[in-house]
Amino acid sequence: MPLAGPYMLIVTGNLPAGMISEMFAPRRGEGRHWQQLDAVWALVYEATAFLCWYGIGLHLEGHRRTAIVLLLYLVVRFLLALAGVYEIGLGVQVLFWLGCTAGLLGLGVTQMLRFIVKTARRM
Repeated sequence: MPLAGPYMLIVTGNLPAGMISEMFAPRRGEGRHWQQLDAVWALVYEATAFLCWYGIGLHLEGHRRTAIVLLLYLVVRFLLALAGVYEIGLGVQVLFWLGCTAGLLGLGVTQMLRFIVKTARRM
């Protein structure tokens, strides 16, 4: 049974929260997505989404360019949801979160290389 478009738009809107809440979703594969969402799934999703967006907000302090990209993402997401173009919205959101993941990996590698260089200079 295919998943509903609006449901997938919600889940991929905050992909980390969606993935975590799906791990805790009971009765997976029994058409749960076509019925009313259960309370456990919604609670886990919202709690995880809040923590994720709070962390992103903390990171954005002083990063104006990144903040503009995030605001554009939210505006585009809102417009796609209003238009009901769920497949395109799904793709845009997944690409956004893949970009965030690539950016965080790049930041991690950069910090690791800085640490290695700094440690090598001390020796």
